[in-house]
Amino acid sequence: MVTMGPLLAVFAATWYFLGDMGGALVKLLASVGVTALLAASFFLVKLFTVPAKLQAEVEGRLRGTTKAIDQETAQKALMAGRAEILRQLTQLYIFSHNGITPRMMAGLELPPADWLNGELANSGHGWRVLNISGLNFETTG
Repeated sequence: MVTMGPLLAVFAATWYFLGDMGGALVKLLASVGVTALLAASFFLVKLFTVPAKLQAEVEGRLRGTTKAIDQETAQKALMAGRAEILRQLTQLYIFSHNGITPRMMAGLELPPADWLNGELANSGHGWRVLNISGLNFETTG
């Protein structure tokens, strides 16, 4: 109805201002014609302006979504790389220490955090592990 309001107003104004000019048929045709021209101009304005605005909005949302996906992918890759380093360090720990637990031998737990953090520091990694529970861990740095 919001779009129809101006059109109805133009129709009524045209009808009113034409007065007795040529009778009801001429008034009707003139009013419909003026209203149709206004409707066509509204349509053309929306046709050329709304898609551009929608396109800009869609592109903005896609950029935000792509950035979030890229950050999530990078985070997953980082954690996978760190997990692989810890797996290799666990193998080193198993081969270089006595009294290894059956869970560690089965690959179900990590070595002590102090030892892992020392090895990470010795190999130049800028991150450390904490809160180790089985194979679950957190990292800092």
